[in-house]
Amino acid sequence: MVEFFENYDDECATVLDSGCGQGRDALFIARKGHSVLGVDTA
Repeated sequence: MVEFFENYDDECATVLDSGCGQGRDALFIARKGHSVLGVDTA
């Protein structure tokens, strides 16, 4: 996933992080400038 977002050309995207847990990946994506919606049922 890190490689995908390092090479993603869109300046700002909205990303759904399904099963985000504590949000580690969502935080990484948000720091890259994207809007993140994290959903987890736990």
